Amino acid sequence: MPSRNSSKKTSRRLSPFDQDFLDLVEGRRAGHLGKYEYANGLMRLWSHFLSNNKEYYVLHEEEDLIRRCAQVSANLIAAKNIKTITLVSYGPGTKFKAKEGELIKAFKKAGIEIAKVIYVDKYKSALNKSSKEGRKLLPNAIHEKIQGDIFDPSSRKRAGIVGAEVGTCFGLTPMNAEGFGDVMPPVSAIEKNLKGLRAQMSKGAHFIATYDHNTDKASIEKSYAGRSEHAKGLLSKYLRWSDEDLRDVDFVVKYNPRSYIAAHGFHFKKNMRFELGDGRSRHVKDGITLWFQNSVKLPKYITQMVHEHSGFEYLLPQKAEIAENGRMGYHHMTAV
Repeated sequence: MPSRNSSKKTSRRLSPFDQDFLDLVEGRRAGHLGKYEYANGLMRLWSHFLSNNKEYYVLHEEEDLIRRCAQVSANLIAAKNIKTITLVSYGPGTKFKAKEGELIKAFKKAGIEIAKVIYVDKYKSALNKSSKEGRKLLPNAIHEKIQGDIFDPSSRKRAGIVGAEVGTCFGLTPMNAEGFGDVMPPVSAIEKNLKGLRAQMSKGAHFIATYDHNTDKASIEKSYAGRSEHAKGLLSKYLRWSDEDLRDVDFVVKYNPRSYIAAHGFHFKKNMRFELGDGRSRHVKDGITLWFQNSVKLPKYITQMVHEHSGFEYLLPQKAEIAENGRMGYHHMTAV
């Protein structure tokens, strides 16, 4: 039985994760634990998943698409006679060199100087890794780290931009959704997040983003198959469940093409009793699936619509560049 090894059974205040997990177990909320997935050392497990799943379609396809489109973006910016820029990386994660690195090479080729790089990410480990890679790529630039939510308008200071502003957000998920039904989350909620991103940018700033436009149920569910260790890390890290406890918990993914929601869940193969931080026991029944994280995967036409409603304008007549298999999209816009 998972246990906190506490000698006292007196009532105590639950930690934020304990309360959120209890809400999930007792059915009050679902799909709301995504904010914990990369914090407190779990970014290392995510990096492990990426490095050991080379054909994970998002990463493999995204890097190919950025490599193919980077020079187009650099040429569009150079055509405006822009010689110096500040590169603002929103949510760089652990793949700055593989993604932004391709843009940096293209900018150099186009004669554009990157005078400053700003890294904005919620997770300290991601900021440290990405800025370390950025400093190696651009040793003469100014480097600034800002820890915060990329959709929060206050995450980035308005001052400090050198030259023109170019923002990037590779692997952008416009929002995580609670619940799991047949109805797509309201477009207004998605636009609210993107407007928060737009509010951090100066007028005329370039914004380059990639999205996963895949809406094929079989391939989405298959692509996450190797992510079990990272997902179960939530339970071992925050609840201190042992490998033996987790043996009867399966990680599962279910995609609903009607709502565009990919839900990640823990499926329990037997009844389990466990303790939270208040010293009280709870239980999960055999056969229950707890949907702990739900990400929205929008098709291309909806993504373009929400961008245009959120203060962005596309530069290219064909709008988004799409990968060869039609799933990953590369979007180059300006803030209007």
